[in-house]
Amino acid sequence: LFGDGDEDERREFFVKGVQIRAGKLTDAQLTALGAPDGGPIPVLIVANEPPARPTLQIVRNANGSITISWSSAASFVLESKSALTDASWAPVSGVANNSVTLASPGAAAYYRLRF
Repeated sequence: LFGDGDEDERREFFVKGVQIRAGKLTDAQLTALGAPDGGPIPVLIVANEPPARPTLQIVRNANGSITISWSSAASFVLESKSALTDASWAPVSGVANNSVTLASPGAAAYYRLRF
């Protein structure tokens, strides 16, 4: 558990805590653990890493509306603006369960997902 037997790895030492996890921690999670401090090992490791990229799907429906949906366990916010030159993005209303149907959008619009 604490060494593979090379050189001087096998010797007496004390361990305050051990935590077993299913799977490898990411580099960001290991960094978030920080240096040993004598406290308990956190069960939840908060690391500032972006979520996995979602798969975005846009479908034009028979009635002229469009449905925008995405797959992701993370909390993304769908935003839009009417021109790329606009300074700010606005949240899209009506989003539920990572999906929204927009009635006949008409003019061009730009959409993005933000974490």
